[in-house]
Amino acid sequence: YGWYFGLAFGLMAWLVDRARAAKGWGPMLASVIVVGPLFYVWDLIIEGGATALNWWEYTNNWGPELVTPNGNFPIVYPIIPFVITAIIMVWAFVKRDAQGYLMHERWAGVPNRPRGFSRELLRVLASAVWLNLMFWFLLVLPLVLMRVAFGGPSTIVP
Repeated sequence: YGWYFGLAFGLMAWLVDRARAAKGWGPMLASVIVVGPLFYVWDLIIEGGATALNWWEYTNNWGPELVTPNGNFPIVYPIIPFVITAIIMVWAFVKRDAQGYLMHERWAGVPNRPRGFSRELLRVLASAVWLNLMFWFLLVLPLVLMRVAFGGPSTIVP
């Protein structure tokens, strides 16, 4: 997912910045309006297409589905939690403080480092850690907890 999130979220952050400049929206409103529909359609095309091509399959689905001869793709769960995660992750990469730093850069101490390679390396490492933490706590953990709480028995997932 590293290259995928880097490309998809980088493009979406750019689009959110353009929307903010054009419309005067705040970072969260712009993230919801731009990322929500775009990421939903993107995920529907990519994941739904992969399911239709029989590259993978979703099992024990609940809610509405796209039905294909090779498998069904759920169009509410887990796609909606994924979209919400994308909105929050992009928001976190467009919301800057008064000095132009992202919140994870501030937490990592990037502003306190002298300009140069070590500062930029810290910026990259802070972004990687931040993306992984957000992915885990905003998407993976809630989906696992929902699976444990509401999922039925599965021969695939013990």
